[in-house]
Amino acid sequence: MALTIEWTRRAVRRVESISVWYNIHLGPVATSKFLNDLFETIDLLASNPTIGIIEERRCTQNKTYRSF
Repeated sequence: MALTIEWTRRAVRRVESISVWYNIHLGPVATSKFLNDLFETIDLLASNPTIGIIEERRCTQNKTYRSF
């Protein structure tokens, strides 16, 4: 069961800001690699929402947190 990822405006702004920094300091190739890796990771997590170990200390009644 794949999850749908909903981006907040803040998240979009942060990715854009990081991308600009990468482009200025590391160049367009590094920027492209960063964005590709980011979106591949997001797709992997969306496709496998139960991947990772449950973090009991961070869980609430409504949310379960996992880590790698």
